[in-house]
Amino acid sequence: MYQELGEGLAFIKHLTDQLKGRLRAKEENNYITFSFDVPTIV
Repeated sequence: MYQELGEGLAFIKHLTDQLKGRLRAKEENNYITFSFDVPTIV
């Protein structure tokens, strides 16, 4: 399961980099919260 999760995260990180955005992960209470900062395309 962790391997699939890692592959998914790598894919998401790749997409985030493509969009010139930032990906943050915060871990607390056995949960991982992900935040995406992506500039809007006008």
